[in-house]
Amino acid sequence: MRITEVMTPVLAALVVIGLVVWYWANRVDRLNRRVDRARSSLRQQLTRRAAAMLDLALSHALDPASSIVLAATARRALELPVEDVAARAAAESELSEAARAALGEADDVAELRSSGAEELVAQLGRTWYRAVLARRFYNEAVNQARRLRRRRGVRWFRLAGRTPEPVTFEIDDGWPDALGAAP
Repeated sequence: MRITEVMTPVLAALVVIGLVVWYWANRVDRLNRRVDRARSSLRQQLTRRAAAMLDLALSHALDPASSIVLAATARRALELPVEDVAARAAAESELSEAARAALGEADDVAELRSSGAEELVAQLGRTWYRAVLARRFYNEAVNQARRLRRRRGVRWFRLAGRTPEPVTFEIDDGWPDALGAAP
């Protein structure tokens, strides 16, 4: 048996293994970039949602108590650093609760729309819906990245590198029923 007869299958196997590892490494990298883009979009949409709620609170269209509560929670959500995920998630959930309390009754929303704040309510609805979608896209990207990281080959070859494992962003972003169906 000659050395070339042994080396040819070994080299072919190494090439196949190398191609598989290269594919997984590219996939991990693409998913990490997708998570980063989705996180950036989520931050933007949450900021826009909080800004829309602050605009509504400062418009004097709501009753004074609702305006104060909504403005305070919106400012808190806007002022928190984005890196503090737990605090930001809690603030966003509080903001959703405050908005549902302020816009909980269909009569209140109808009164807002008739008092000239229709554009602010519509803007809030659009930004809220986009924030819900951005969170879903982000969480789906995180789940895909986590599934790939759990694969045996990805762990054996340490293809994720030193990148921390992404974490889903869980908040209460339930839609106020009085706003009607999502846009």
